[in-house]
Amino acid sequence: MQKTLENIFSSNDTFKAYRLLTPSLILLIIVFAFPIFFLITYSFWTQDYVTVDTTLTLENYKIVINKSSYHVLIKRSLTISSLTTIVTVLLAYPMAYFVAFVVKERKLLWLIILTIPFWTSYLLRVFAWKLILGYNGVINGSLSNLGIIENPLSFLLYNPFAVFVTLAHAWSAF
Repeated sequence: MQKTLENIFSSNDTFKAYRLLTPSLILLIIVFAFPIFFLITYSFWTQDYVTVDTTLTLENYKIVINKSSYHVLIKRSLTISSLTTIVTVLLAYPMAYFVAFVVKERKLLWLIILTIPFWTSYLLRVFAWKLILGYNGVINGSLSNLGIIENPLSFLLYNPFAVFVTLAHAWSAF
C-alpha cells in the first residue's frame, strides 16, 4: 500500500512540531530578518543629504576600510561588548547554578526575584547609573561629604567604563 503525501506529513511528529512553530518563525523573520536584510541592502546604497541613490556600490565599505577613526570605534565597541559578555556570564552562571541545583523549594520565587530587574526599563537603568556616577551623583556626593575629595571626580561618567558598567548591569540585572 502506498501512503499518500498527506498521510506521511500528518503522522510525522516532526512535521507537526514545525507546523506549530510556523507562526513564531514567521514573526521572527518579520521582526529580525527583514530589518537585517534592509540594513545590508541599504549599506550598498549611497546617500546625498536626503536623497538615496539605489545604485549598488561598495563606496560605504571603502570609507569604513580607509578611515582610521572607524577602526578605533569598531575596536572600542568590540572590546566593551566582549568585556560585558564575559562579566555577564561570570555573574549570571553562579546565579543560574544556584537556582538550578541548590534551591530545592520555592524555585519559582527565586526565578521571579532574579527577573524583577528586567521589568525595569533599560532607559531607566541608564538614568539610575547617571545619578550614581554623575558629577553631582551618589559616589561624588558621598566622597565629598566624607572629605575624601574636594572636587567631584569627572572620570566616572561619559567614558568606556561607564558604558561597560551600565551594559553589564542591564544584562545581568544585578
